[in-house]
Amino acid sequence: MQGQMLKKRDLARKVLDVIQRWKDKGLWSHQVVDEVAFERGRRSQVGKIAQRIYPLYQEMLTQMRCIDYGDIMLLCVRMFQESEEVLGFFQNFFRYVCVDEFQDTNVVQETWVRLLSDKHRNIFCVGDDDQSIYRWRGADITNILSFADRYPEAKVVRLEKNYRSTQPILAAASALIAHNKQRLGKDLWTDKEGGELVNVRGFWSSKQEGSWLALRILRCVRANIPLHKMAILVRSNYLTRTYEDALAHMNVPYRVIGGMRFYDRMEIKDVLAYMRLVMRPYDDLAFHRCCNTPKRGLGEAKLAQVRAYAREHAVSYLDALRSLSQQGVFKGVSAKGIHEFLESIEAWKKLLNQPLSVLLKDIVERSGYAKMLELEASSLTRARVENIRELCTAVDEFHSCEEFLEHISLMTSTDAPATESMINIMTVHAAKGLEFAVCFLVAWEKDVFPTRRAMESFDLGAIEEERRLAYVALTRARDIAYITFVQGDVSGFNRGRGPSRFLRELPRNCLDVRDVSGG
Repeated sequence: MQGQMLKKRDLARKVLDVIQRWKDKGLWSHQVVDEVAFERGRRSQVGKIAQRIYPLYQEMLTQMRCIDYGDIMLLCVRMFQESEEVLGFFQNFFRYVCVDEFQDTNVVQETWVRLLSDKHRNIFCVGDDDQSIYRWRGADITNILSFADRYPEAKVVRLEKNYRSTQPILAAASALIAHNKQRLGKDLWTDKEGGELVNVRGFWSSKQEGSWLALRILRCVRANIPLHKMAILVRSNYLTRTYEDALAHMNVPYRVIGGMRFYDRMEIKDVLAYMRLVMRPYDDLAFHRCCNTPKRGLGEAKLAQVRAYAREHAVSYLDALRSLSQQGVFKGVSAKGIHEFLESIEAWKKLLNQPLSVLLKDIVERSGYAKMLELEASSLTRARVENIRELCTAVDEFHSCEEFLEHISLMTSTDAPATESMINIMTVHAAKGLEFAVCFLVAWEKDVFPTRRAMESFDLGAIEEERRLAYVALTRARDIAYITFVQGDVSGFNRGRGPSRFLRELPRNCLDVRDVSGG
């Protein structure tokens, strides 16, 4: 029952997400004729449900005299379209319209801007089609690509002088983005003379890549480049674990921008709590975190019984639960869930001599955690699954559970003071608009960047957006850019499948390519 409730709750969130994307496209419920999930362009159960719920959802909003975020623009557009008097008032009130980041506008936003500016035609838009990277939020690159067609009298000014990057970095980025077909086109140039070639480094394993990265960062520090002027840019958040481990090992302070450190993420803490409890049955904090995650009938009232028994008999919470269970204190569904939990703990103890990934995978499956994530079906599910898979990769680098847990303890207790200079770790999306003296563009590998989902979609738009992301990543670097990839680490999750196709699209005369997999 609880699993069904969880599934319904998160299905509702997913349906609402689809409805919001339809609103981004300017579609009311009667205009949605294709029950298609907004992201993947294919029929889906969620899309069909969303199509049925959309008119009911709007009716309820009306009854409650409420609007949601998508309605703010959509209702305004409808008001403009239905009342010439209202539209005329606002057209005269706002005689000049300026739009920044025009490449990130969605359909309804562009429609709103067009209606508002249609009378006086005094519209000024600023944007870069090569930096349109928010398609998954509803951004429509055709808005900026078709701007000159919609406003043929407009003057197009190309700002092609770049004040940030060196010529080799600009040349590499320009050659890469030139492979896109959906673009206006421009020739970036700079008057900054000299500059290093874009450094490309290949490695045999992700661990080797991380170690090299930490040493290279320390070398940059010795060359008087402050840590805060450097950045490690990843395609997806799950990739940060390798670099966090390497930096912590070399005592390099770091901060994760726009997200949590790998070992601070909820799903990682949950799974590690199970491992800690198996290894250390007296760890009451670990017990508290995992005993009812996922739900197994150990609510607050029953936990209070466990705590009281533990205090009275001076035993651990796990021993207290076991004793109460044997005494038949728990009944019904709770008794079954608690019995399975205790049996699982014993089964996991027998796996301590196996490779740690075997233990971890069994914990994720037997505990029901994997099923819980499957039922969750939220926008975060994919990231959580990727993080757990990455953790399964990480544990096999250690010889024992105790060694791994000591490593985790070190990783989570070495926070640098907030005032100390730290290197930045972030996704490429989070780096948009920023610049750094040195950028490390890591994990440029097949199925990682571009992602496997983009490659398998057979969607030109998906691949081109990935290429725009790569372009944004390259142009964050002011002086030095490193691109790294792993080519032989078959044990890694989504790693080591060879260099990204984007590396083959970079001009050789802009690159300094070295295979450092031998050391």
